[in-house]
Amino acid sequence: MNRLAAPSPRTAARRKGAGWGRRALKSLWLLSAAALLLSACQPAVSLFTPTPQPTAAPP
Repeated sequence: MNRLAAPSPRTAARRKGAGWGRRALKSLWLLSAAALLLSACQPAVSLFTPTPQPTAAPP
């Protein structure tokens, strides 16, 4: 049998699905890091936006 031939479909499928757990964990970690960063930046954003001053009604 030729060793340079394409691997059997079973071997190819096993190789293709090998990194799914690691990939899912990495995407979950990235998502949580982004959410944490967003929640940390939210109070800072509210500090920089000026609050509208209440205008006094004319007498």
